[in-house]
Amino acid sequence: MVEKRLIIPCQNVLSGPAREERILEFFFGDHLLDIDRRELRRGAELIAVEPQVFDLLVYLVRNRHRVVSKDDLVESVWGGRIVSESTLTSRINAVRRAIGDSGEAQRLIRTLPRKGIRFVGDVREERTPATPADARPLVDEDPQGLSAFPRTEAKSVPRLSIVVLPLANLSNDPDQEYFADAITEDLTTDLSRISGSFVIARSTAFTYKGAAVDVKQLGRELGVRYVLEGSVRSVGDQVRVNVQLIDAEGGAHVWADRFETDRRNLADAEREITGRLAQTLNLELVRDIGRRIEQEQTSDPDARDLVMRGWSWYHRPRSAVATQEAQRAFERALEIDPRSVDAKVGIARVLLVSLIGNFVPRSSSSFERDSARAEQLLLEAIETAPNNSAAHSTMGALRRVQNRLTEARIEFEAAISLGANDEFTHGQLAWTLLFLGQPRAGLLQAEKILWLSPRDPTIWGAYLILGWCQLLLSQIDPATDLLIKSRAANPRSWVTHFGLAAALGVKGDLDAAKTVLAESLKLNPEVNSIARFRAYRPWGNPEYWQLYEKTAAAGLRRVGFPDEASEPDRVLATVLFTDIVDSTRRAAEIGDREWRVLLGQHDETVRYEIARFRGRAIKSLGDGFLAIFDGPARAVRCAAAIIERVRPLGIEVRSGLHTGEIEIARDDVGGIAVHIAARVTELAGSGEILVSSTVRDLVAGSGLEFQDRGSQVLKGLLEPLRLFAAKP
Repeated sequence: MVEKRLIIPCQNVLSGPAREERILEFFFGDHLLDIDRRELRRGAELIAVEPQVFDLLVYLVRNRHRVVSKDDLVESVWGGRIVSESTLTSRINAVRRAIGDSGEAQRLIRTLPRKGIRFVGDVREERTPATPADARPLVDEDPQGLSAFPRTEAKSVPRLSIVVLPLANLSNDPDQEYFADAITEDLTTDLSRISGSFVIARSTAFTYKGAAVDVKQLGRELGVRYVLEGSVRSVGDQVRVNVQLIDAEGGAHVWADRFETDRRNLADAEREITGRLAQTLNLELVRDIGRRIEQEQTSDPDARDLVMRGWSWYHRPRSAVATQEAQRAFERALEIDPRSVDAKVGIARVLLVSLIGNFVPRSSSSFERDSARAEQLLLEAIETAPNNSAAHSTMGALRRVQNRLTEARIEFEAAISLGANDEFTHGQLAWTLLFLGQPRAGLLQAEKILWLSPRDPTIWGAYLILGWCQLLLSQIDPATDLLIKSRAANPRSWVTHFGLAAALGVKGDLDAAKTVLAESLKLNPEVNSIARFRAYRPWGNPEYWQLYEKTAAAGLRRVGFPDEASEPDRVLATVLFTDIVDSTRRAAEIGDREWRVLLGQHDETVRYEIARFRGRAIKSLGDGFLAIFDGPARAVRCAAAIIERVRPLGIEVRSGLHTGEIEIARDDVGGIAVHIAARVTELAGSGEILVSSTVRDLVAGSGLEFQDRGSQVLKGLLEPLRLFAAKP
């Protein structure tokens, strides 16, 4: 077949009606926008911009006489395709950065709330006569003659871009034709709600219905990275939907799955299938994009890539490494784009992992700090994007851990009304209902997770909330089974072991309960009594705590778990904190994979030096360590050795020390001395060992020298503390 070309004048959809003369150059400030060459210059410097960002700038400059609405931009720049709010915002921010503007300054591009945006800079135009040579081919005509979009260069194709092709009806039932079309249409809408997504509109996708499609060609024509195709078939009383997610660049299958449901009520079946498909596709897309970004090892990733990388780590099975890597990616994204709603929501979501405290012990000071930061980030996100469902559901989880349960429920209901239909929203709402003393309602909410995402790596969380709801409903056998499933899916959660021990205690299986309870104490030694559990997880109204006392607490007492904990061991010790300086910048320079290797070398070196100076490494803090010593002079010398030993790795470390009474509880330490040492470390400079006056006084005569840093006010202390820098 002879390939055809559709010739469009250079001004295409961005330039308005054809004219006798064409505007080829715009001058504003020290910038030149050259339409013919598709170049943006600042003086003699050529500024690199993505093709889509360039088109957006051209459209704004050409339409500077009026306020441009979101619909105008989507229609003219994106050809009417579905574009998420965050994608549009990120492109506008990219235009501002390219011309030296910002959302705060708005010197050249001004936002008018609820109206749109307008280019307000002074512009001078240069025109040249139009000639036949000025016309150039922009669009390939597809086999049906339906292409309406410019070919997109590979590098400008958004990472999360997809077309949902109409599902094929493999049965002769006309009702099933409507069913297949409805799934296609609703899935297109649901995917467009994913932050940063770029989804081809239903009207365009349906032009390919029934046609044999070359996936690679389709990807080039529509400018997408992924194609979703599939079929619908009746099998008895069941309807079966098979789907495949295909990489449009290489034609390889990324993921495939089968979904079945009862076909006797097609409306309910359609809602169920669409919900499960949207949730699963969201996760699979994020995982695949995360893998691509890691494989590319981009030295200078943009904020959108970092956000996708963050979500990829977040959705992995829960672990300290996955949580740290997710937070690092979100933090770097926010550094690049301080207005990024997705980065703010991502950071808040990661902070909630520690705030909820299912995996590692948390201090009251860290709870207050992380809670305040998460709240500030989410308030900013909701102010910027009031219809962002993820921001509302994350705010709901924050209100839940703040024990503001009615407000939490309102936030979750708002998120669901905005389209949220994911395991996080349903799971956190289920916990909220449980803490409101409504375990049966929580059970119904949590069950949605199982059919939405039965193979999700976070499925352990669904089994956990289901198990606790059944436990408080005195349904002990199903509670035990569900908590065992949760433990099998993720054995790192102490709350799972704690609940399982309570259920086994109620059943009378005391030996098994004691074994499971010992594992809970190993994972979180702070919760060593019924009173400590209530202090550590204070969430719940009186109805909840009455149910808890009748069931979980009764089972734990049968095992011999005390109501009040014995006094913890208290000893005098020198506390040492170390912290890698500028770890985020260093990770950005060398890439995440190399950074993890380097971090492993750092950890090995620090542990060796702590052991060499007869200290005890308590725990790694991601970018540093907490250790204790029975001699302050050895602690100072250990800090000096660590700084010197890791420097050849290209890492700078700072340290803080304080001596005082600490509480030792199994594998962790606490108390005011630990808090003071942490605060001292925050004030230390690169390569510096900062100590309290207590440490300086105790090492008198050791040969160590110090430089007075004066009295400093430390957060959480009423009186200033005098600090000294060690000169080893």
